[in-house]
Amino acid sequence: FAFGGLYLALTNGIPLRLGPIDNDGKNAFSLRRDPEAMRAFYLQMAVNSRQTEGERLRDVYLNAFQKIYEEITQLLQDDFSSLTIYAAPSLALAWLIPQLSDFQQRYPSMQLHVRTGNAPIDFHGDSTVDVALYYAESHVSGLTSRKFMDEATLPVCSPEYAQKHDLIGHPENLPACTLLHDSAAWHYAATTAEWQEWADRNHVDISNCLNFVTFDHTYGASVAAGHGLGVALGRCSLIAPLLAEQKLVTPFPDLPPTTAFRSYYAAWPRHTNPSPKLQGFLDWLEEKGQQSNAALARLMHA
Repeated sequence: FAFGGLYLALTNGIPLRLGPIDNDGKNAFSLRRDPEAMRAFYLQMAVNSRQTEGERLRDVYLNAFQKIYEEITQLLQDDFSSLTIYAAPSLALAWLIPQLSDFQQRYPSMQLHVRTGNAPIDFHGDSTVDVALYYAESHVSGLTSRKFMDEATLPVCSPEYAQKHDLIGHPENLPACTLLHDSAAWHYAATTAEWQEWADRNHVDISNCLNFVTFDHTYGASVAAGHGLGVALGRCSLIAPLLAEQKLVTPFPDLPPTTAFRSYYAAWPRHTNPSPKLQGFLDWLEEKGQQSNAALARLMHA
């Protein structure tokens, strides 16, 4: 018996092909080189173990499929349950928020969280933010970013203010007016930077415009202009409804909107691919941005 046991151990343990059939040693050696075959062998042994414990094969597979379903459901819930958006105040108030109902209709189960601020977001310090929307000259440094909308600027005020200060067609009368400044037009911008940039490009002297009011976002300045406080430098993509409703007018029809040096960008952590929920938002953002760009083009060529 000892000799027979030794013979069987050798003929099965040493990898050999015995005619058309591989012995156990040969099979084990082949499994080691094929991870998929090894996993299949393990699964088969696990099923055999369950069956010896009295569990039916049908129940084994039902439990396995139930676990797969639960994991997929959890992944979808985790990925699509919420989206946190950080945006510059004016962009959020004047452009993003009025259109969010359309996004919600497309993704009714997604909870949206909108946060606003002028300072760049620290994705490492605030891991709850999924995407940040900026007004910048180029792609945001240190982040992955995508441009979704262009911009142009033009002076605007209420119809009554333009008439009172004889502004229609007379930019030389600006020194008698109150200029409304966005003191946080972009990151590290000087208080008068946006107005001065427009004036330089359109050869208008505003050096004698001594009366002014400052705001920490451009939409606030534009709304104040609509209430007769002064003249604001409006961003066309953000004030389009106010222009359409004639709450704002441009007092200098001979000076068309000036293409801005900056555009709107969506940014997220570098070297990371957008999650499905973020990709859905980016696609929607690009679609809405293209619509605004088309309206901007019509305004600039009117």
